Amino acid sequence: MLHIVTSQRDRFRKRILDLETELNTEKMRSQTMQSQVDKIRADNVKLFEKIKFLQTYSAQKQNSRSGSDDVMTRYSSQYEDKLSPFQEFSSNERRRRVENLNPGDRFTLSLGRAILGNKHARLAFIVYAVFLHMLIFIVGLNVVPCDCLVVVSFELLCCCTFLVLDVSFA
Repeated sequence: MLHIVTSQRDRFRKRILDLETELNTEKMRSQTMQSQVDKIRADNVKLFEKIKFLQTYSAQKQNSRSGSDDVMTRYSSQYEDKLSPFQEFSSNERRRRVENLNPGDRFTLSLGRAILGNKHARLAFIVYAVFLHMLIFIVGLNVVPCDCLVVVSFELLCCCTFLVLDVSFA
C-alpha cells in the first residue's frame, strides 16, 4: 500500500513539474505576443499619423476608401488619444509669445537657439568669448600706467587671499 501511494505521489510530482514548465513557456509566449501586439499598435498609430500628414498636404483627396474606413476610425481614435492637449496648448502658447516679441528680442532668441542648438556653434562662441576677454585684458594692460598696475595687482592679491582665507574658515 505504501509503495502504491509513493508511486502515485511521484507521478503527481512529475505531472506538476511538467505542467509548471508548460505554464512558464505559455507565459513567455503570451508576453512575447503581447509585446508584439503593442509594437504593431504603435506602428499602426505612427502610420496613421503619416497618413494624416500626407492627407493634409495632398492636393487631391480620395473619396472612396473601400474597406479601410473601420481601420481608419479605429486608428484615428488611438492617434487622437496619443495627442496631448497640454502639449499642443503649450506649443501654441510658446509660438504666440515668440510672435509677440519685438524684432530685436526675436533675433536674440533665434540667435541663442542657434548657438545653443549646435555643438560647433557653442564651441565657436566659447572660443570667441575667450578671445574677446583676452583681447580686452591685453588692451587694458597696455592702457593703464605701470605704477597703477602694481597697486591694483597688490589689492587683487590681498582681496583673493582674504576670500580664500574666508572660505577656508567657513
